[in-house]
Amino acid sequence: MTTALIALTICGLVLLVSAVQRVAGFGFGLVMAPFLVVLLDPHEGVMLANLLSLVPPLFIMWELRSHIEWRKFFWLALGSTVIMMPAAWLSVQAPAGPLYMVVGAVVLAGVVASSIFAGRVHADGRALQGLTGATAGAGAVIAGVAAPPLTIYGMLSRWPLLPMIATMQPLWVVMAASAVGSKWYLGDGVVPGLPWWGWLGALVAMPLGIWIGRMIQNAVDAKVVSRFVVGLAVVGALLALVTGVRMTFF
Repeated sequence: MTTALIALTICGLVLLVSAVQRVAGFGFGLVMAPFLVVLLDPHEGVMLANLLSLVPPLFIMWELRSHIEWRKFFWLALGSTVIMMPAAWLSVQAPAGPLYMVVGAVVLAGVVASSIFAGRVHADGRALQGLTGATAGAGAVIAGVAAPPLTIYGMLSRWPLLPMIATMQPLWVVMAASAVGSKWYLGDGVVPGLPWWGWLGALVAMPLGIWIGRMIQNAVDAKVVSRFVVGLAVVGALLALVTGVRMTFF
């Protein structure tokens, strides 16, 4: 695949996933990371997923700021930032093949766990919030994927949808910024060599996608969108997993 085609594909993915994140509250890293590691390479793909994940939540956070539960955000963010540096070190040391497999496995495990815990168990508290933040932070820096632990936490705590969507946005910003900063500090800040118009197109696609998401939000069931996100994530995860197995064993 040529560099131009890769850049166009990334811009299209950013547009789609920005709209999805506005409706469902999550999905940017979950969908982007598996596809980006296949389109680029695992280190560049995860780094780009972290970088791009910084921007859409800023728009959505401002729009939903009155619904953010800051106390819950604090404990989730604390857990995620504590784990970032050791997780970033592990990511830097990992060879490409196993890292592909980790990205795919994290997404698939999150999808399976979400379906198992949905509506069956009720739990909450600072310890669970800190543990959730730590696992989400590790997922963000190693695989570019933080949503599965937070989705499971939302189900366990029976978190109402609107406060959950609102509170997740500043959390995405903190985790993405921490992941990028940790990797740059460790000397693994590998940014893909996209053409200038690819970066510009991705930046334009973000607010445009969020605007589209806002327009269709009332017409589309959030549960349907969530299932669509999960379906895309599974496809991307399987691609990453197969690529990793092929690179490692064949």
